Amino acid sequence: MNLLLSAHADDIAYSLGGALLKGYISQITATLVTVFQRGLYVPYARPKASVEEASAIRDAEDLAYAAKVGLKHKGLGLRDVTLRGYPDLEDSIFTVTDYRQDPGAVESIETIQSFLDEQTEMTRLWVPLAIGNHIDHVLLLKAVLGWKAKPELEVIFYEDVPYAGFEELDSIETWVQQVIGSAEAEIIDISEQFEKKLKNLEIYGSQVSQDDIDLVKLHARRIVPGLAVERVWRRKKRLGE
Repeated sequence: MNLLLSAHADDIAYSLGGALLKGYISQITATLVTVFQRGLYVPYARPKASVEEASAIRDAEDLAYAAKVGLKHKGLGLRDVTLRGYPDLEDSIFTVTDYRQDPGAVESIETIQSFLDEQTEMTRLWVPLAIGNHIDHVLLLKAVLGWKAKPELEVIFYEDVPYAGFEELDSIETWVQQVIGSAEAEIIDISEQFEKKLKNLEIYGSQVSQDDIDLVKLHARRIVPGLAVERVWRRKKRLGE
């Protein structure tokens, strides 16, 4: 079973939407897991929505996307950054230097790890690399890296789009080595699926802007000239493993 961990509603559509359309990830046995499900961020739908209203809007979009691409859906119900005391969404959520100082760090990590412990049929786990240093993405990554996975579990790390579009390619490679160690990239050609991937992002209309779409296009088209791609990373195996 494929388990696709998504910090928020929309992250899988941004980062692996093309791979799903291509059939690179088998939807038959795949579940989209949205971790930080409760929040206030729906700027293009209802900017002054309550937590309940905003969370319901995001959940509805997430369920619609999962149905569109044939995924099962699960939510963990954790509070996102908009409910954990950060002063703004432009700077402070990207500049945390020690994730353990986040007010929800313990609750978040324990909830994620407990959930993973229950996934006895999981064979592949898809995890964000936290490129861009969004604290919610960092907490999700740290929870997985600190969790004792079974040796046979295949863990695949994906690049966080659209945030990856702000970074230089060499900076992304440096980040990967820093957070997961020696790793190999796999490039997934989604040229034929790219326009449909972009169309599917419209499902998340409450939170996706044209600037976000432009970053998706930029990152997809700069890795291999002439193609649109997504990129995932796997840790290199050590001798004897």
